[in-house]
This record gives sequence, structure tokens and C-alpha cells, in this order.
Amino acid sequence: MARIKFDINKAPHERIPKKTSIGRRPKMSSMNKHKKRSYKPKNRGGM
Repeated sequence: MARIKFDINKAPHERIPKKTSIGRRPKMSSMNKHKKRSYKPKNRGGM
């Protein structure tokens, strides 16, 4: 017998947007790999 792929009665997933990083460290999750590797918090930047 076939499996049910999704439940119609289940509530839809609500997206929680990412918070801004003003005044704190930058969000590493949205950085690309090169910027993440070259980021130096003591030097105040990742470029």
C-alpha cells in the first residue's frame, strides 16, 4: 500500500525571518564561504 506524502489537516509551516545584526556580530549563516573564512572580528570586517 502507498504511503501518504503529506497531511492535509496539518497547519502550514510559517517562516520566521532572520534578525538583523545591528550592534552585534554579523550573521554568519547568510555569509558566503569566502567572506566567512576571511572574517576577522578584531579587524572589524571580512573583506
